[in-house]
Amino acid sequence: MSEKSHILVLDDEKNYLLVLQTLLEDEGYTVTAISDPETALAFLNESEVDVVVTDMKMPKVTGREVLQRVKKSWPHIPVL
Repeated sequence: MSEKSHILVLDDEKNYLLVLQTLLEDEGYTVTAISDPETALAFLNESEVDVVVTDMKMPKVTGREVLQRVKKSWPHIPVL
């Protein structure tokens, strides 16, 4: 049995978050869906994920800032 990939999905729009989570879980992925960028970055400190999928336009912290912070602290994690 192969291990499922763990995807962190980040979007401030909760409806988009739910849709992405459902679609990815239906494809067999383990998904953590978070609507707050700071919470998502804190989650990365405590959890193993294989990829981060982020919205680009969010209040407070943009997707570009998330990308930069992930690449600095976890360079092995791809960000989409």
